[in-house]
Amino acid sequence: MNNTMRLAAWVMVLLATGNVTAEDFSGGYVGGGLGLNRSSTSGSLSTPAADAPSYGVQGGYGWNVGSTLLGVEGYVDSNQQVSHGSSAQYGSHDYGLGLKIGVPLDSLMPYASIGYDRTQGTGSLSSFSSNAASGGMGLMYKFAPSWSVEGEVSTTSPTMNGLKLRADSLSFGLNYHFDSVSRNAEEKSRNK
Repeated sequence: MNNTMRLAAWVMVLLATGNVTAEDFSGGYVGGGLGLNRSSTSGSLSTPAADAPSYGVQGGYGWNVGSTLLGVEGYVDSNQQVSHGSSAQYGSHDYGLGLKIGVPLDSLMPYASIGYDRTQGTGSLSSFSSNAASGGMGLMYKFAPSWSVEGEVSTTSPTMNGLKLRADSLSFGLNYHFDSVSRNAEEKSRNK
């Protein structure tokens, strides 16, 4: 998974062109994505790590603070059920809210996030439900005034009754930025 994220980061850096500022990333957005979740358990039930397809949606709002972007983001992710050795088959649903800080560099914005994650297990872990801190790092590339793509790695480790679920994710998403549309319309009307 680390090699995949490095490759995605280099591709995004090579594609980054244009003249985008923190203001171009600010405002409201919604998006969706696909990825890979690698999870395992330890404690009262120990299972080996396994990779599962995942998908999700997110939405947030960012504020331009000088050359930095500060924002909030909410998300819902679903990690498919897969076999974790012969003893368990499980997946999870994650619901979260986090803070995001990014530094736009032309069309590319590296960012970090930290937040709250609620995990609900599925399959063999259907009785598992717990809260934990979550964290991540990513790169967002603004390829059009209202559109961006991003790649992110994130992690969370909720614990319940002596059972710890470790979940690491790699995701790629597409976002639509609402406020870029109104900024572009204002700019066009000023240029007339």
